[in-house]
Amino acid sequence: MRATTIRTIRLYTTTSKVIQEFLTQNGFTFITMCFEKSKLPSKERIQALKFILKVIEVDSKLIPRSVVQSLVATAEFPEDPLQKVALEALIQLCLVNPGMGAISNGLRVLWNFIIDLVPYNNDLQESLVVACTYLMNSAASRQYIRPDSEIQLVAAPLLDTTEPEAELRNQRWNAASRAFVKFLKSWTGLIAFSSSPYGVLSVVKALSLPSIELNNILLDMLFTIFRIEVPKDNSDPFSADKAQFIETDDRFDLPSRTLNKRHNILSNYLAALLSTFINADLFTALIDLLGRMHSDMREAEMTNDQISKMKLISQKTTVLVGELLHLSNTLLPPSQCARLQTLPLLVKNAVSFNLDPRLRSRSGTVVTHLHTYSHIKSKTSAEMMTGRKDKRLDRIDEVKRKMDWQIDDNTLNLKLKETNVLLKTDFQSWNWDLIGELIEGPLANPVHFASASRQKFLKRIFSFLRPQNRSYSALPWTRSNQKYSRIGCQLIRLAVNNECGRAELKENKFLPQIADMFKDEVLACQTASQTKTVPNKDRLLSRDMVLKTMARDYFTIIGTLSSSEQGLSLLDQCKIFEYLAPISVMPGRDDLCHLIMTNLDYNIPGRSRILLAKSLQAKSKVVRYLATKQMRSLLRMNVEDFYDWGVKLLVRQISDQDSRVANVGLGILDEAADEKDCLESLIGKRPDEVLLTMGKPGKDLLTRFLSRTSGFRFLSQPPFLKEEMQKWRDVEFITYVQNIEAKIQEAFGLSVWNSSNATNANVVVPSPVHFYGELVQTTEGCALLRESQHLEHFVRLLVEPETSTHLEKRGAIWAIGNIGRSKKGIHLLMEHDAVRLILHIVETASDLPLKGTCLYALGMFCRSRAGEKLLESFGWESQRNSLVALPKEQGSSTFLKVPQWYFQASWSIQSPSPADTFKQYPEKSKQAEIMQYIANLTNHITTDKAVNNLKRLKATAPEAFESVDLYNQALLMMQLFKFKLPARRFLYQLFAEAFVTPATIGEITANAIVNVPEDKYDPYPKFTPDIALSQNFSKKLKRDISFKYNFKLAADAQTQISTSSSAETSPRESSSSSSSSSSSALSSSAETSSSSSSSSAKPAPEMQTRQSHSQTLHVPKEIQSAPTSPVMPHVGEGAQPPVAATPRPQTQRPLGRAPGMGSSSSALLGGGQGQGQGQSSPGSQMS
Repeated sequence: MRATTIRTIRLYTTTSKVIQEFLTQNGFTFITMCFEKSKLPSKERIQALKFILKVIEVDSKLIPRSVVQSLVATAEFPEDPLQKVALEALIQLCLVNPGMGAISNGLRVLWNFIIDLVPYNNDLQESLVVACTYLMNSAASRQYIRPDSEIQLVAAPLLDTTEPEAELRNQRWNAASRAFVKFLKSWTGLIAFSSSPYGVLSVVKALSLPSIELNNILLDMLFTIFRIEVPKDNSDPFSADKAQFIETDDRFDLPSRTLNKRHNILSNYLAALLSTFINADLFTALIDLLGRMHSDMREAEMTNDQISKMKLISQKTTVLVGELLHLSNTLLPPSQCARLQTLPLLVKNAVSFNLDPRLRSRSGTVVTHLHTYSHIKSKTSAEMMTGRKDKRLDRIDEVKRKMDWQIDDNTLNLKLKETNVLLKTDFQSWNWDLIGELIEGPLANPVHFASASRQKFLKRIFSFLRPQNRSYSALPWTRSNQKYSRIGCQLIRLAVNNECGRAELKENKFLPQIADMFKDEVLACQTASQTKTVPNKDRLLSRDMVLKTMARDYFTIIGTLSSSEQGLSLLDQCKIFEYLAPISVMPGRDDLCHLIMTNLDYNIPGRSRILLAKSLQAKSKVVRYLATKQMRSLLRMNVEDFYDWGVKLLVRQISDQDSRVANVGLGILDEAADEKDCLESLIGKRPDEVLLTMGKPGKDLLTRFLSRTSGFRFLSQPPFLKEEMQKWRDVEFITYVQNIEAKIQEAFGLSVWNSSNATNANVVVPSPVHFYGELVQTTEGCALLRESQHLEHFVRLLVEPETSTHLEKRGAIWAIGNIGRSKKGIHLLMEHDAVRLILHIVETASDLPLKGTCLYALGMFCRSRAGEKLLESFGWESQRNSLVALPKEQGSSTFLKVPQWYFQASWSIQSPSPADTFKQYPEKSKQAEIMQYIANLTNHITTDKAVNNLKRLKATAPEAFESVDLYNQALLMMQLFKFKLPARRFLYQLFAEAFVTPATIGEITANAIVNVPEDKYDPYPKFTPDIALSQNFSKKLKRDISFKYNFKLAADAQTQISTSSSAETSPRESSSSSSSSSSSALSSSAETSSSSSSSSAKPAPEMQTRQSHSQTLHVPKEIQSAPTSPVMPHVGEGAQPPVAATPRPQTQRPLGRAPGMGSSSSALLGGGQGQGQGQSSPGSQMS
């Protein structure tokens, strides 16, 4: 009945007026009772929690402090089935009403569970980190967080190596390292942990602790923070094989040649992150760690396992130093990078002869490894930019080539015989390595080539390559057989450029047989289409043969011939293009179409480009899609005249009926627009009507036209330009912020960094198209912007903060930053002193995300030489290649510092005076004694004695616990002070016989903060999400799916408990017995208490109604225990009421026994049936 009633009230609660009426009726007192009394996830508890969530959603300002205390107590009790759901509810409350969460100690609970969450839950820890990061954003919510104290909670496990239990120690280390990584994924976390002495500095100091496990965890954490791949245990990162090359065959994966022209937003963040750790002396700590590992490995008592772990740590440290040096060379300004690259401590140890020779040797080895790794890293980076291998690794030295060119005839004939080509017909007995060496060397000389041709050397090889011979064409398509294709293409390339070789190709049957192979394929497919039969599967170009044999490499040979005028002439003579044209659009043979498109050469105008144009207009969607993707590869390979014919074909593709094809074409055009020639050609095609129908991507590409004078003149025609300017002034500049922050979240968001690709340091987040950034690229655009006075509007939003929201401020900063991308835009900003304004905000803003946004803007100013010089005049230096700006003197800069604030939610200040709140009873009365013992339940030292005394009073004076007035005072104390959940349940059971109705319960203060002067602070400040993960907060505030899941788990737990335990607490029939029952009768065992309760006399009629509302009074055994040493709570962390302090005993007696009791207090007052057989006791956290 109560569950149904609460559900009805919840469905009716849709406005604040309903909640206010519920408050006037003191209904929340019953809600907390329903939520806390039971130990099982009953329907009543679940409905009560859902009602609390509904109140938080409708109007969190009206939620009473008693409800928050109930959530805190449940969240801190891990054995409760609804603990995680209550913790999530507490997260929601603290996000929307941090004042209430702070005064009720809820915020402290969130910080504690970041580390102490057992069992570890990554999603829940992520929610806790997001909530705490959000509350540190602005001064309005930051005042409820203790300066440095909460951050110290996260860092403390990393500095603690004294925990005796290894499993618990490693668990806390891992939780702290994961929390650090999550906090450092936002500007707020980075700035907060950079300015706190317990943040980044703690991580660096922890590297000096003598613990191999901790050092390994910290190194892995640093690899994750800087997005660096952790070296594998069995790999050698200092060998030449470390370089990972991109295969040239996979042309779709070629990186963009113009990607570095776009501003990578992540560079600014990584530069600030790297600078923070450098200022914390990270490199010195890593060098010291290397020295300690090398010296410890020489100790005789070290085991093999320890030595292997130390070698791994030494290897990781060296790789990390090398990667960070490379990263600093890429991101940091030159002066800061130069000071870092010297590594003075390491170099001093390596060259000083006054030190220990072993130390000098170890330092020299580290320097050698760093030099090798730097060389590999630089070479790999260059190859990643070009997308090709360094072919110098496979070519013969240039000196050897000159020697081979001048080789004499006798030596040449001897080498030709050594290849066995002239002596044997079996190709497997040929020396293919020597054949390749001859083709690359001596045969490049026309005289030697003619000599080899006369000896039938070329004829034998071409005979092997003929399709009809089934020697080469029938070989399986494997990596080892690729050498035949490579040598064949080299020979064909050499023959085409030689007159004797062209004559050999004309006379040989090699090319005619290839033409016949294509012709047979066309005829077979045409016949099968007409007769509706299955073609012969023995064809060389059948689907299975193309997939499994070397027959597919004939398309590579055709591509080699198409790369020169002479080769195209040979293909025309054999009419090969006449057969390739129908094959490229053949239905059901997309594999052949793909091979043709990807292997032909398009640098020479002619048949290849015509064939590609036909494929782009094929009937098959798949063919059109593959052909369009091929256009991206051609753009990245810098094919000749692509700006002319390539852009023309792409403009036609964006009108394709298939949206996938059109979107791919639009993306290629957007990439091509980075090149001036392609952009000018695109403007000349005037595709504005098509682009306007393609949504935001199309409009962004059209906006890029403004960066060219021709494009500005084209778009200056009304109404596009004027309408867009007005939209960007009013709305679009805010939409831009939301889009770009969503991309940042996707790149280094909380969940993304934990994925398999999280360590990819090459992830790029290019700056999206900004209307004002494109407009200021031309003189006409700057004049229009000056005339519109839009820049004055954005400056006004920053100068007058009371008239703008945080989102509008960030939008204005992005607009000013994009205006400063060009030299003309910098001069425009100087007219309004906007650069000085941005620098002032980045140094003094109390809103931490604004600092990060300003850094993005300052990076954009570095694009021009004028902007770089202007920043230098203000004490900032820049790295123009990565568009990063940092202060020269970071020690005196407040960029990465949080403005000083004071904690405004101290319990001693905000809570009312007990003398003015609680009713004053006579000094020696039962009521005063009961209140004294209830107050002692808040102190873990006095809990044991208080429980026994309350039990004694319950037995001797039960009528005192039937007083509604006393119950009201107990509820008020539970509202204002911190009680563990078992203690709260114990109090509910103590007063179970008191009739509780809205009329009898006195008015309990509903608000969390009372008697606080208004000039101190606003307990309910208004603030909005301000970090890059703002969209994630809306998801965290709506946890419907998560709550449904947790409620399901709770229901499952209820089923398991109900099957393994007895019925919930039975009615205490013995409560009507004589009040003079001795305490020994109440301290019997669980079974005895249960049996005696069932066999007691039937109560009087006037007591039956009262008994139906009461339960057996349970004293959980866990609340009887206490730790060996007291732990005093922080101010505001559930402070204790003003009661007489209990002297600390000199010796510890066995916990769980009261003086004069013959049995443990865990069995007192019904500790049997209500506990359940397999259920662990819920009161262990009381101590």
